Amino acid sequence: MHPFILGQYDLLRWTPYAEAIAAHYRSVTQFFVNVPTTLTDTADERKTVTVPAHQYDRLFFAAHVQACVSGGEGGDQVITEDSDDVITEDSDDVVTEGGGATQSMCGGQQVYLQVSDDRTGIRWASNAPINAAPMSAYGGSSEEVMPFIQLPEVFFLPKNVSLRFDFSVLNETLDGGRITWVGVQLADGEAPQYVDIPQGRVKVGSRVPWFAVIGLGRKVRTVIDGYSLADNRRVVAYTSPTECDVEVTDIHGQFVVAVDEAGGDPDLIEFALSETGQRKLWTQTFTPSRDFLGDTTKAFPVMPLPMPYLLQAGRKLELNMFNSSSGAIVTDGFVVIRGVQRCSL
Repeated sequence: MHPFILGQYDLLRWTPYAEAIAAHYRSVTQFFVNVPTTLTDTADERKTVTVPAHQYDRLFFAAHVQACVSGGEGGDQVITEDSDDVITEDSDDVVTEGGGATQSMCGGQQVYLQVSDDRTGIRWASNAPINAAPMSAYGGSSEEVMPFIQLPEVFFLPKNVSLRFDFSVLNETLDGGRITWVGVQLADGEAPQYVDIPQGRVKVGSRVPWFAVIGLGRKVRTVIDGYSLADNRRVVAYTSPTECDVEVTDIHGQFVVAVDEAGGDPDLIEFALSETGQRKLWTQTFTPSRDFLGDTTKAFPVMPLPMPYLLQAGRKLELNMFNSSSGAIVTDGFVVIRGVQRCSL
């Protein structure tokens, strides 16, 4: 395991894994792939887009997102239990992730994406709770500080293998939008079966991005399910058990922009993280959100851990969350814990 290196999140960089693969090719050229969401301004919509197989091997480094939700003022929904009412004091706010088509909400915070390839079928985002991750955890935005976000690990896509993108929305709608991938195309050579990196000898293609998604608060059911974290409420949630060993690298918070734009204080949403069963929190007390996870409006859209954490196959992470504000209810917020799956192919 190697510690975080200053600068590794603000520039596109070659990882030892990517360098070891590319060394087997004579021709290395950059590429950009634009993937439209094909969403059509319909509630609870789901669309699948396939990027056709290519004649060359490719390394995917990072992504850029343009996805402005259509909900504007008065368009947000307050999600409750089937027969519940939302009762607030005069000064209470209900903070949702809608935010309208403002610049700071064009980073895909309320558009969700699942990625897989047709060779392994390994999904990048966890199945639970929404079988996807916010697009803001995949890529940066031109309206924000970081136009690109680096993947937790450069992804190797062999020639003649297609990529599948499943886009969806919950309580907002989107007309159009896209995600743009940047990487390098490899030619005049052949991919090795194994490469040596600081973590040891690994099979090429076995290191796959990992996005573990946790809903902020408790799940509430209406026509479209969502999540809600009430003020002065503490909730404990868990990631899905991992199928492979995972190197946990960084954390993203998709809800921070909405809380800030609504006049709330995101730092009153606090967290403590640990591995389930270890009985040892990574933080001794609750940590304010912007000290704990990345914010799309800041230099770190994903907050890097001081060093990667090895989460063994079948284990889970436990996230304690506490809304210490008075009156602010956060709905449809998600925390994304990112890393690298170390799968045996």
